[in-house]
Amino acid sequence: MGDTNHPLDIGFLVEAMLFYGRVDVVVSRAGLGQLVRTFGPELLLEFLGRDHMAVQFERNFTGVVTENQRTPLETYMLSIMQIEGQDFLDVILPVVTEIVCRQGRSRRLSRALASRIAQIRIDDELHFRVAEDLKSPGYLNDAVRAILETYVPADFSSDVRFEIIPIGAQKFKIGTNLDFTALNRIYHQRIPATHSSLDAPYILSHIMEARKMLENSANADAELAVSPVYSRLTSLKLESTICSRQRSAEGISAFQNLVFEDGRSIAEAINSGATRLEKVLPVLDRAEKFRDWLRTRQPDADLVKEYFRAVTSESWIGYG
Repeated sequence: MGDTNHPLDIGFLVEAMLFYGRVDVVVSRAGLGQLVRTFGPELLLEFLGRDHMAVQFERNFTGVVTENQRTPLETYMLSIMQIEGQDFLDVILPVVTEIVCRQGRSRRLSRALASRIAQIRIDDELHFRVAEDLKSPGYLNDAVRAILETYVPADFSSDVRFEIIPIGAQKFKIGTNLDFTALNRIYHQRIPATHSSLDAPYILSHIMEARKMLENSANADAELAVSPVYSRLTSLKLESTICSRQRSAEGISAFQNLVFEDGRSIAEAINSGATRLEKVLPVLDRAEKFRDWLRTRQPDADLVKEYFRAVTSESWIGYG
């Protein structure tokens, strides 16, 4: 799990590009900023131009509105929100300017990125569909347990209770036996309080995001590559949607184990700074030969290793 400003695992993203050929990334403002800062505007343009990656920026975002917070009358309402009157250039230009510093060049690069990045909207009706999901006690309690088991490595009693109590057309209260103060003592040992705290809205926002991810996957006819907590949540909601992604995750792991005898991980090399993103491009350009070749042969380890070494003989991957 990254922090608020770094929601993406860039190393995993690079591994996925090598494995799939092209990766579609759906980002919020934080994810967009991380991409631009990590790749740099010019290199990001090159990755986009070579079709190794496509980026979609969500103009609006999911949220949980809380009223009468920390009182017995506390209520919640699922919502889709947007900052009105803001152009995409207003979002990306400040990030590019941080890096480039020259106003004219920053504006040119920002416009170029804006022309390459699709802008999408979360369906305004999504929160109604999530509200229907929450009416299923079995799914809701399983989802809550999955979130807690992922974030808080502790034992839970089998009688975890987290139920929706409607009080109007869209508003509701939460009935729960969870001790969030105790849970956060454990949670904040791993995740700083400046990032987040476990509470009812945080749990609800995860369930809402999981539904959104499934719908994005279905609309794009694409596999999901998500963090562990969302993998569990989407699996709970629609097992058949996530199973192909799980097989591919196993394939990536097998791919590394087969090719990298000393256990090297592409993600580790990227995330640790041991190699620069510029060095990834020539490997991705040649990797299509590797994928095409694998499709026509039985997965014999020695043959795969020999061919892979030939493809990456002059790249950073080929060296320990």
